[in-house]
Amino acid sequence: MFSLPVRQNISDSLAPLTLASRKETVADVSTVRRHLQKYHRASPAYEKWAKENKFESKLPEDVKARVAAAAAAATAKAQLHQKTLDPHLRKKPERPAPYTDQLFRDAAVEWLAATDQPIDALTHPKFKVMIDIAARATEGVNLPNPKQTRAEIVKLFHDQMDKLKICLHVSLNTLPLRPD
Repeated sequence: MFSLPVRQNISDSLAPLTLASRKETVADVSTVRRHLQKYHRASPAYEKWAKENKFESKLPEDVKARVAAAAAAATAKAQLHQKTLDPHLRKKPERPAPYTDQLFRDAAVEWLAATDQPIDALTHPKFKVMIDIAARATEGVNLPNPKQTRAEIVKLFHDQMDKLKICLHVSLNTLPLRPD
């Protein structure tokens, strides 16, 4: 809210306002702060009073100066504080135990017992080929799931039957179903 004295006649409007007639009513606190900063800031009495009463000035320039000083202090403190490596560190993946003949024998015997394999399965040439191939893997071995394994076995069976037909030169269409 802002009000000025009301003038009654035109001659009053031409006369300059005196200091006593310049009374203003202001509702906004920030306007009062700006007025104080503009007209009363240079007063040493204000600064003396503020220091004596441990008063923190709320004048806009003083607030800006305090914020700038706090930011400068924080920047200086951050520059003095040594950075950590924590954001750059990663947890090491768990590494498997290194290969030993004893460890391999133990795993092979456990596999034989758990899958009910015959004892001579470890000496089978195809098992040895499989182990040699797996040994060349640098990042572990991905084993197929049961559905994939079944599909591969069925495919191998059909391929073997096709090879057998070629070898015997026989067509299923020409074979009699019952002997005559």
